[in-house]
Amino acid sequence: MIMLVLPLSGLDYKIKQKQVYCGDSAKVYSEKKSFRQLPNMDFLPFSGAVLNRNYDEWFKAYLKFVDEKQSIAHKFKEIFLRPDFKTHINNSSVKFLDIGCGNGVLTEKFLTDFCNNFKTAKVELDAIDVNSNLLEEFNHRFVQLPENVKIFSDKKDFFNSDINKKYDFIIASHVLYYADNLSDSLIKIHNSLSDNGRALIVHHSGKDCILAKLRAKYNPLSSANLNQAENEISKKDLIAELLYNKNIKFDLYRQYFNLNFPEKIEHIDLKNLISFIIDKPYSEILRENKLTGIIKDISANMDSNRNLNLFNNIYVISKES
Repeated sequence: MIMLVLPLSGLDYKIKQKQVYCGDSAKVYSEKKSFRQLPNMDFLPFSGAVLNRNYDEWFKAYLKFVDEKQSIAHKFKEIFLRPDFKTHINNSSVKFLDIGCGNGVLTEKFLTDFCNNFKTAKVELDAIDVNSNLLEEFNHRFVQLPENVKIFSDKKDFFNSDINKKYDFIIASHVLYYADNLSDSLIKIHNSLSDNGRALIVHHSGKDCILAKLRAKYNPLSSANLNQAENEISKKDLIAELLYNKNIKFDLYRQYFNLNFPEKIEHIDLKNLISFIIDKPYSEILRENKLTGIIKDISANMDSNRNLNLFNNIYVISKES
């Protein structure tokens, strides 16, 4: 038993953890009636942009307490070093596209690993994002570059752009939630690959990712949650299904990471972190009287180290000549 103490709105919510969960067989929720059931979501469009102006702060708070980017980069490194990948890498020039590059945290990690393992490769990377603030941080991060690396950044929505270049590697980490049409977006990514190119798509593992389940329960219309109802989360993987139906070759990997709630956390960070988890402004959460329930569900799914055990799916799309 552990105690979670979260100072919110001047009050201390002290909630005892009922059960620690860990592993594939763990039940995140035992009462299915706690989820709001929605119609089949396959044919609904997905909103293209995060409109809330505080999202930057939410995201920064999330990055403080999560090891997700490091974990994704580690998995990318494993994929890059696979023999079938290495044989298709042209040591004279490799073209990357980073869709939704954000502030460049992940870009820096996977690019460093790639260059360390392919020292003679000349790398050209196009980095695009719709968020001006994050893109500015990205540019500051890459002021100095090795001679063999060139980076071009631009404010652009890939899914509604006229980009017609071909890339050897495409990185799309947590961006498909905001595509207007999921099927068309996957085809566009596939068509943007060069012969023998690869696209690495990172997406919440809705089936067992607590973030997806919390959004399904407390914010079922979240633009950052693809599988929006509990029954949809548990029964299908829409991305895998669409790739299969479009005869697009892909491999699927699972990536584990942790979101930690330390014993001491600043009030503003906690507010932003909860807002990120539910994908809703903190003021709306309070107004809807959902805060107590959210805290209980977060607490009930913590392990003994005060972590939420989370999972992503990484889809590796192949284009072979």
